[in-house]
Order: sequence, then structure tokens, then C-alpha cells
Amino acid sequence: MTRHSADNFITRLYPAAVQASQDTGLSWELMLAQAALETRWGRQGSLADTHNLFNIKADRQWKGPQQQVHVWEVEGGRTRWQHDGFRVYPDEAASLQDRNRFLQTQPRYARAGLLHPDTLGDYEREAQALQRAGYATDPHYASKLIRIVEGPTMQRALAHAQKQHGQLHLEAASPTSDMPLQDADRWVQEAGKAIRVGQTVLLAAQQRFAPGTHEYGRSDGDWGRQGRANHSPNQRTDPSRSGQDLDQDGRKGIDCSMLVYQSLKDAGFQWPESHLTTAMLFKGRHTTALARSHFDTLTPQEARQQLQPGDILMFKSRKGSGQHVGLFEGYDDQGHMRFFGSQVSTGPASVTVRPGGYWDGAGQEFLGALRPRHEYFTRTDKLTQADTPAQAAPDKPARQASPWMDTLCQQLRIGCPDIPAQQHGPIAEYLAGRLQSLQFPAQQLGRLVLEEHQGRQWLHAISQNGQALISADLDKARQGLQPDRQHKHEPLQHSLAQRTSP
Repeated sequence: MTRHSADNFITRLYPAAVQASQDTGLSWELMLAQAALETRWGRQGSLADTHNLFNIKADRQWKGPQQQVHVWEVEGGRTRWQHDGFRVYPDEAASLQDRNRFLQTQPRYARAGLLHPDTLGDYEREAQALQRAGYATDPHYASKLIRIVEGPTMQRALAHAQKQHGQLHLEAASPTSDMPLQDADRWVQEAGKAIRVGQTVLLAAQQRFAPGTHEYGRSDGDWGRQGRANHSPNQRTDPSRSGQDLDQDGRKGIDCSMLVYQSLKDAGFQWPESHLTTAMLFKGRHTTALARSHFDTLTPQEARQQLQPGDILMFKSRKGSGQHVGLFEGYDDQGHMRFFGSQVSTGPASVTVRPGGYWDGAGQEFLGALRPRHEYFTRTDKLTQADTPAQAAPDKPARQASPWMDTLCQQLRIGCPDIPAQQHGPIAEYLAGRLQSLQFPAQQLGRLVLEEHQGRQWLHAISQNGQALISADLDKARQGLQPDRQHKHEPLQHSLAQRTSP
């Protein structure tokens, strides 16, 4: 490889990569490094005519042209050759766009943390998330990408690209900067517009409505008088639709529209009403004026091709007046839509929409989607004044800045709504000290779970892969005390790990 060829390759891709980053929030540096690694800095060999910068295979979801190629794969520590079909694009910009759509809509990348707000735009964290999700079989894939971004060849090529095009990207803000927080509209525009805020809505839903915490709830008509059958401990629908455990079976009741409402609220969406019903969004096949003023509307045809995480899917019963909503998660390996919603039998859970199946033809009619408008969001990662006191107490040292603080305060707001906001700061500081001692990366935290046990409250930190990291006495956490090693609460920690593991 010559310096000239690497410079030309990066210079050619730089504008499209920066534009794709502004549209999605994903790191433009990692896009360029990945393209360089996968194509050997533009020398694609057998894939030279495909414009396939990222060696994305033609799975069953792909409807475009493809090319059969012999490639090597690593399995069980051994390298072997195999015959695979790869996607063919009209140009390199189309390959960049498809790469990002692929990562945003395949559930395994969300599960690996790629779309987490703390990961988006950070090339190191994104590379590690790609590795965890199994993007490539090479066990050193993430470290190779990071070395390319930081290496002299890329830095020299970027200098050449910026000489040709000017600096198109925004410099990352210093973590110690005193610059005030940007307002919601400017922040969203720079971080990926509607895609970023939609991902925040979905993340809020998955954290608040974690498995085993809620069941379907409804109080009107036969729902309240009889309690229809479901898979909850008492096998009956809870009379509450707004997050209360009125039947005292250990699970809070929530219906489909209030799940959407609470997720939007947790993500910072400004909805003018104190509740939400499906009738507020649509009636029959027509959206309401209130919905149209706060959401962009996608027709069924548009929605099948242009959905983004956090879009609100709308369904209408084919046999009656029933309506249903859920939050779009992504597409499965067959290209089927998946959404997260509260269903009668399961409560909050993920659902796959298969053509001709219950949710798309047999029992329900798919009406399209609503996309929350970014101008109605406020920043969800902004700490409240209660979280960050202006002056430390005189008998305590000043609080040290930590990557854990923002993450933990956001998790407390989303996952533990019963804990008052003024307590978030001391609790987050206490948990940060415990977690930092484990040398565990903040971006890999999955959620916080609050649990009553033997008359005391315990707060459990759970990783993204379901591992129980620590269990903290909430009373001690409120006081900001140092952890007492005699009260690790190990038995509960192990039992929780068993319940939350995938």
C-alpha cells in the first residue's frame, strides 16, 4: 500500500462518513477505520466491483444484488475458507448508509451496547460493542480498528482529507469544559437528530420495564371486573394500567399506551397531557391532530422500509375496535419488524411482526408509525441541581468527576422512579465508588434494580449481559457511607444474577 492510495481512499470517504455520523450519531472515525480494515485501504480484491466497504453479507433480509465470494472465517480458533454472498451497492455512500442502518436495526448490536448514549460517537466503545456483538469472527477485531484510528496512516490521510474538504466534523467537547449544556434542539441536531432520541426512548422502556417487574394492566370494563388471564404470578390482569400493583402479586400493571407514555417521559419527551391512550394518537386508521403536532407520521408502506428505534408502531384489531401500540426495536435476521410493548398475555415484552401472522394480517392491521419530533425532547443526560450540588458539604471532600456519575444518575431516574431526585447524587457517588473498585467500564452497565429483602432496600447494579455486579444497602447509599464488607448480601446477589442472566 502506498501513502498516496491511503490518502485518496480516506479523502474520498471523509465527507460521506461525517454526514452519516451527523445523521446517526455513530462515530465517523470508526466508519473510516472499518472501511480501511475491511478493504485494505481501498484495495478490495474480489469485492472491488461491489462498493461493499464493510464486507456485509447478503442475508435473507437483503433484497438487492449480491456477489458470491470465497472468504476466510475464524471458527474455534481455526481459519477456514467458505463460499458466501455479499451485498452489492451502486456507490460507496450507499454502502456507508447501509452499514449504519444494519447496525441500528439488528437487535444484537443494541444488546451489545452500541446504541447506548455513552457509546455513540466514541470510536473505542463502538469498536468494543461491535466485537461483543460478533460483527467479525476475528478475536482482535476491536483492537485492530482502534489502532487504525489512532495510527499514523489514518492521521496523515485525515490531514490530507481536511486539506481538500476543510474540517467537516465537530471536535469533541472536553470532559472538564465549563461550557454550558447545549439546548435540546442543538444537541439533538449534532448527535444524530431523531435517531438518537428514538434510541433513548427505547432504552428507557427496556430499563424501566425489565423482565419480571410488570404485567399487563387494565381497569375498564371486563378487565377490571374479571381480570383476564396472563402469565403473571396470579395469572390475572392487574387492575392498574399506570404502574401500580393493585392485585398485590409482585408485578405492576401497565398497558400498551402507558408503557409508551412512561418511556417517552423518562426520555425527556414533553407530552402536554398527564397520561396517554391509543385514542389520543389515532382513531381507526386516522391519526389525531394532537399526535400530528408532536410526531411525524409514517404510512404502512413507509414504515416497513424506514423505521428507526423508538418509533411508535400502531395496530388496529381486525375484529373489533381494539387498538395497540409498541416501540420499534429493529429487524430480525429475516427482516421482520420487532417491537417492545405491553401485551395481555406477556406484559412488557418483545414481539416479532411476521407477514400474515397475528400482528400483520391475521389478528391486527398494521397502520404505520409515529416518530417523536426531536424539538419536544429535553436532554436526558443532564443532571438535576439536586444531583450536583453547587458546593460540597463542609465535612466532606469535594465530589470527584467520574464517568460513572452521569450514567448512574440517569439510570436512577429511569429505573428507580420511587427514589426522590434529591437523593440521586449521594446514591450515585456511593455506587460509583463500589463499581470503580471493580474496574468495570461504565458504558457496560445495563440497569439498576431496587428490591426489598428482609425489611431492607437493596439496589443491584446489573451489567448489560445480565451479570449482577454489586448489591448495595440503600440506606447506606443515601448517606454516602463507605461500603461495609460485612454486608455484601452475597446470597441475594447470586440469586439475582441467576434471574437476570440471558
